[in-house]
Amino acid sequence: MKDALSEQISLIEELRGNVYVGQDSTASEAVLGVRGEGHTLSSFHRDFTRRLLPLSRQITYRRLRHLQRILDDEHVKKHCQVIMTLRRVAESLRINAQARERAINIYLRAAKRLARTDKKELITLAAASILLAVRELGHTAPVTLQEIVDGFNGNGARIKPMRVVEEAKNIERAIGERVRIRDCRDYLWRLVSDITRSPDIEKRLAALNVDIGTYRHKLFITALKLLKIAENRRGGRRPYIVAATALYAADRFLAFKEGHRPFLTQRLIAKRAGVSECTIREHYNAIFRELVIRMTVLSLISSSS
Repeated sequence: MKDALSEQISLIEELRGNVYVGQDSTASEAVLGVRGEGHTLSSFHRDFTRRLLPLSRQITYRRLRHLQRILDDEHVKKHCQVIMTLRRVAESLRINAQARERAINIYLRAAKRLARTDKKELITLAAASILLAVRELGHTAPVTLQEIVDGFNGNGARIKPMRVVEEAKNIERAIGERVRIRDCRDYLWRLVSDITRSPDIEKRLAALNVDIGTYRHKLFITALKLLKIAENRRGGRRPYIVAATALYAADRFLAFKEGHRPFLTQRLIAKRAGVSECTIREHYNAIFRELVIRMTVLSLISSSS
């Protein structure tokens, strides 16, 4: 059963790229089958008048016959449906083409090695493949695990985050793909862009005649600095939330340094980032509060001297 399924996955791989054109020595006298040239799509290479077709047309029909055999297989149909779901989820998450194609490649290789047959298991495998692909690309594909799970569940699946993580580890063992751990910096620019697009922020910046592009740059650079200093303090906290909290801390430091009220609030960041206010507060007190105070004191000493 496992060997048969591996063969089916190989056929899908051929379908996605280099289609194998088989040799058929039994097709010397029969009729080819497409409208105008016969009745059934088969391995034959003569037209309805029994004249030999050009070599290029013979190759085309042999490829069509091969593809038809692939698509008629039930297991292949199942994998094609999963790949279509993967593509829809990638589109809904605005994942770039590089990450999407990488995820499909990982899925095909993993499905061949792991010999999954259950539709739910294949969907979980596809979700894990996207997870691996976006983590490989780092800050160019800043998508969270929960967003991937929500994307598949929004397409009728019923998968859980921890099951996706387990399947990613299975893929790692099966095909040698390393499960990259997310870095807080992967999410930073995405969060800066999302948060500063808030109408409230735009109004506050305009009121003080602050250029939004300049503010974004300062916020990003300061948050990067804070994350680097606090690298050993994160522990097991989720990098996405730590990155969002770093922006809150960076804004507070910039507000003191430049002599104005902070532009960002815990409520606004929580709303734009999709996390709770109390989580932002807890992360700030545990990781960044002391650092912000220290940086503020150093800034005062530097300015007075």
